[in-house]
Amino acid sequence: MTSRSASLLVWVLGWTLACATTPEPEKIAPGTPPAPPAPPAPACEPCIAMLDTPIDELPDGCGIPDGATCDDLDRLRNCMYARLGYDFSDNPSWREVFEKEPWYTPDPAFRWEDVTRVQKRNAQILWDRVERRRCARP
Repeated sequence: MTSRSASLLVWVLGWTLACATTPEPEKIAPGTPPAPPAPPAPACEPCIAMLDTPIDELPDGCGIPDGATCDDLDRLRNCMYARLGYDFSDNPSWREVFEKEPWYTPDPAFRWEDVTRVQKRNAQILWDRVERRRCARP
């Protein structure tokens, strides 16, 4: 057998094996309704996204929710700090809110100096929106 014949034989055998092991495409009976659409991608968690992305650069649906109340804005700002491990020792009501979250772990090593420029800017934007609305403060 020549090398050319051997090469051809290997190619034919490889092709035959590939065809034999490739599953048949699924046959759909006429009149079968289409499959339901794939579920939407999970929603963005803004207080996580805002840890490293400026609010104005977040994708649609991932920033400040439309119609956010002052309480929503405060929670979002404090959620960022909670994700960083702030212990809220100066505000027991916020600590109580975040202690209910499975992800919250106060970090005794938390330092305000470690909060990044992006995080500070995002917190300031949220604070400014609350102030512009003149929300009542406890």
